[in-house]
Amino acid sequence: MITPGIMKILHESIQIYDKLCGKSYLIAFGSKNNYKFAEVIIKQSSFWHLLGCNLEDDSNDGKNDTYMKCKNREDISEKVSSIHSFSEIKEKSTAMQNVFDFIEKANQIKIGYAIGCPEEYIFKIGTGNNLGIIGYDYPNKGKPNLLFPKSAQLKALSKISKDTYKVIMILSKDISQRDYNNIEYEIKKDVYLEIIKFLPSSIKVSLSVASK
Repeated sequence: MITPGIMKILHESIQIYDKLCGKSYLIAFGSKNNYKFAEVIIKQSSFWHLLGCNLEDDSNDGKNDTYMKCKNREDISEKVSSIHSFSEIKEKSTAMQNVFDFIEKANQIKIGYAIGCPEEYIFKIGTGNNLGIIGYDYPNKGKPNLLFPKSAQLKALSKISKDTYKVIMILSKDISQRDYNNIEYEIKKDVYLEIIKFLPSSIKVSLSVASK
């Protein structure tokens, strides 16, 4: 069970999270002729842990229903438990507000690998800036190439990565689809025409139906 204060934080944070939820994203970063790629999947199930909470055992069967109730600002206090303190959850929420929406804030954030820091044992890649970090990791089960949001921290990206990179392009697709088919962001017009030449063969793209 969670307090009314924590529930209010979840009600606010899920509005930000839900903008990206239900899709997979291909994020291109790096520099010309040295492009790097990260595939990210945003599912409803990742939201709770990102904010330092868990679904109660008896609510797992109705986890989608609990997510929607939270999104609609309904009472979910008996469906969720907190694994962090109120202040820690508040910090995670602030970090989410500052940097989670990597499409809206694409020109304000950078990406870095977690190397030489305690976080490297928690997640592989961080997105953010001086106002916060969202850490992404690979799952123990499921599709091993898809990163999921695992950690929200109110610290500078430079604390976990010496080398950081600008976001160059973001493509998206519905989780059920095979091919990326929508251009969400380009650092400059038609940059995807250059980057697409460097895509690994395992990544499928059908931009003929994309909205630019």
